[in-house]
Amino acid sequence: MNTDIAFEYLTGKKRFDAEAAFDYSLRGAEDGIVLLENKNRTLPLTPESKAAFFGRMQKRYVMLGSGSGGRVVPLVTTNIFDSLSELGLSLDKEVEKFYDDYVEKHPYDDAGGWIHPECQQEPILDEQFVSSAAERNENALFVLTRMAGEDKDMSYARGGYLLTEAELCNLKLIRKYFKKVTVLLNVSGIIDISEINSVEPDAVLMLWTGGMLGGKAAARVIMGLTNPSGRLPDTMAVSRAAYPAYENCGKPAQAIYAEDIYVGYRHFHTFAPNDIVYPFGYGLSYTEFDCFFIDIHRVDGKTRIRAVVSNLGSVAGREVLQCYIKQPCGKLGKPKRVLAAFAKTPLLQGGESCTIDLYFDDYSISSYDDSGITGNKYCYVLEQGEYIVELGRNSRDCFEACSFTVNNDIVTKSVQSALAPITPFERVVNRSGVKTTEPAPLRIEKAEPIPATIKQVEKDGLTLDDVYEGRATVDELIARLSDLDLIHIVRAEGMASPKVTPGTAAAFVGVTPSLKALKLPTLCCTDGPSGIRIMGDVKCVAYPAATCLAATWDTDLLEQTYFSCGCELASFNVDILLGPGTNIHRDVLCGRNFEYFSEDPLLSGKMAAAVCRGLDKAGVSGAVKHFMANNQEVDRHGVNAVLSERAVREIYARPFEICVQESGVRSVMTAYNPVNNRWCASNYDLTVRLLRNDFGFDGFVMTDWWARVSAEDGSASVTNLKAMAHAQNDVYMVCPDAVLREDNLASSLADGTLTRGELQECARNLINFSLISLSYRAQREGFGKRDLKSEIEGKTPIIALGVKNGSVVINSDNTKKAIIRVSFVSDTPTLTQTNVGLSISTKNAGGFIVGGTEGKTVTDLRAVALNEGENEFVFTSETELCRVTAIEVFED
Repeated sequence: MNTDIAFEYLTGKKRFDAEAAFDYSLRGAEDGIVLLENKNRTLPLTPESKAAFFGRMQKRYVMLGSGSGGRVVPLVTTNIFDSLSELGLSLDKEVEKFYDDYVEKHPYDDAGGWIHPECQQEPILDEQFVSSAAERNENALFVLTRMAGEDKDMSYARGGYLLTEAELCNLKLIRKYFKKVTVLLNVSGIIDISEINSVEPDAVLMLWTGGMLGGKAAARVIMGLTNPSGRLPDTMAVSRAAYPAYENCGKPAQAIYAEDIYVGYRHFHTFAPNDIVYPFGYGLSYTEFDCFFIDIHRVDGKTRIRAVVSNLGSVAGREVLQCYIKQPCGKLGKPKRVLAAFAKTPLLQGGESCTIDLYFDDYSISSYDDSGITGNKYCYVLEQGEYIVELGRNSRDCFEACSFTVNNDIVTKSVQSALAPITPFERVVNRSGVKTTEPAPLRIEKAEPIPATIKQVEKDGLTLDDVYEGRATVDELIARLSDLDLIHIVRAEGMASPKVTPGTAAAFVGVTPSLKALKLPTLCCTDGPSGIRIMGDVKCVAYPAATCLAATWDTDLLEQTYFSCGCELASFNVDILLGPGTNIHRDVLCGRNFEYFSEDPLLSGKMAAAVCRGLDKAGVSGAVKHFMANNQEVDRHGVNAVLSERAVREIYARPFEICVQESGVRSVMTAYNPVNNRWCASNYDLTVRLLRNDFGFDGFVMTDWWARVSAEDGSASVTNLKAMAHAQNDVYMVCPDAVLREDNLASSLADGTLTRGELQECARNLINFSLISLSYRAQREGFGKRDLKSEIEGKTPIIALGVKNGSVVINSDNTKKAIIRVSFVSDTPTLTQTNVGLSISTKNAGGFIVGGTEGKTVTDLRAVALNEGENEFVFTSETELCRVTAIEVFED
């Protein structure tokens, strides 16, 4: 990670190129749109077309899902209606006025800002009104919106996965009278497509949630300025009940992954092909493509497939060439086909062709034997038999291009067992095309080695600068860390720590004077993954949601997009973007699916790797999350994911493995939930055996915010940091104060149940990252972050006032800088985050993030400028449950 580029943006030598970032955001939204239906060439429309636009959200585009991953404050906003009008489409004025009047009487419900309603109330249309509109217009557009997110899965009910009665009635009425009907799905995840298709719309566009320019992108595709090239990253099935996790997802306490490796299209093509409505990888275009296979080249376990893709039509467009492997069922049992490689063509003009090379290796298409049935227990095995290579435009519409034969079983990788279940359960298995079950192999307990302890030496002035300049080693610096230093370095502070960029998620490593004296930088991270979330109305570029980006099937675009995002991150002096989200879409109702890419581990891993490479090139880092099996929001802190080791390695951990190995990402965030009875924040098999030993990860691991940590007996708490350190989950996110935080680190060191060596291993991982960080580069060159907390230590405020009704007036005898300490009380749950904006004499002065305090008082700091005379401080909270109670002013 070269910080040269990041440092230029931090110091202002280069200005963040918002225009380029806008282009990437728009391209991601456009190229992720999937054309599901287009009968009789209904789309694209032309400026001569006359259309009536239905749906109350026509002027309120849903940009992202809800929760921390969707709360980017966008630099601009767009909507579909206005964007179509700007492109010259004539939209019916009477229908527009009807919806404008309705929305004025029924304002948008944001439910306090953290968890949004799944849908907004629609008016029931009058038949005469619709028929009159149809007499004036040939085309009808109908927009449906859905929002899910952190803390809230989509419901399997009307207004959630299913259409509301009003939506369905209105759609049927529009279909009855209009010649051409186009349905626009502005949704954060898959909803019931069968109900929509029952009305027989002429065209259907899956828009996803496309970021701040998603409304403009939709309009450009509708009008034909962009040819849709998005392809589904998930299978769309006949019903929610058709998905294999239906019976074992969305319940509290425990989720049995009985479907095992048969997730998404792996299940449907193997056991239920008739349940597919739109297959994985599906998407139409305004032109037609053809694919011609040329040859296969195999050497040393690596395969190259060469093919030609041609645009047969007259409209320029892009195609996604997909390569699937049909494996011999063998002793292990396999899905009917598995994605092995893919590539997106450049823009091909009508009649133009290009040659595509696709690559995969034997390891990537081998299967994991966790039972020993092949005689190669705990190995990845390429079983003997014929391997058929299929090429096509989706998982259903593909042709047999060639094949190769493996004469004997080949072990492509041998590992130690890791993360097997302890709870007995039956898993699905394919036995020669017959769906049956077998007991999942259970865990064999193994010792968890303790890292060696480095002998402590007295501090003698040696600092991180000496390590950087080659005069000392990291271990020599670690030897100079006291017990308290080791305890404090694994406790991050936040949210909105005053030690780093205001409004960000956490400060860590150099959080105490003793650690700062060793020249350890105070590192900063902030929420992603769809752009930078800095609270206090700090506007940043809001990129499309991960699922929309995955639908582009364009790794180059993602790498360029997140290089741009990384440059913006650097301009705010932030080291790490908390993303990409890399979990598998196990179930269509998962609230955070919009933050994740796909049901397929290869597509997910390739996209995550591209995001991390882009950030890395900009000189900052991603934190790939949530490792792993965060597949529902119901009881997200406690639901135990029970799954086989084969499912772990082939499906749920596989995208993280691809990301680590193809991007070199240096930060991983563990998930809230337990996996096989042990919480991810303290799961040694997960973070050491799997991530570090097998995947080769050499960075640091963080917990999710306020995560539970489990003891050896399986019980969990937020204070058991001994177990976290033992698992080399290196830093706890987050504590109000690293020094005053109450946990079991000090007592465990004292009684010998935690060793200095375990904490030293965590410190080593954090210090190694610090050496290559933007914050350390800035510190070395005189651009370090202010520590407002230390600056007011021991000082008495010059003004202390209570705040009533969100405002207070502070008088200043002259113009001067000051540090303010603001006190908050929030009667909301701990994990709820409230934005509190601040204006001083009507001018925006940023804001604060306030977590739920359960009635306790918390404080936050900010540097401000006071004007001579009266300064009116106005605090605006998203919810009345969060209140500002007092403000203190210190001299700066």
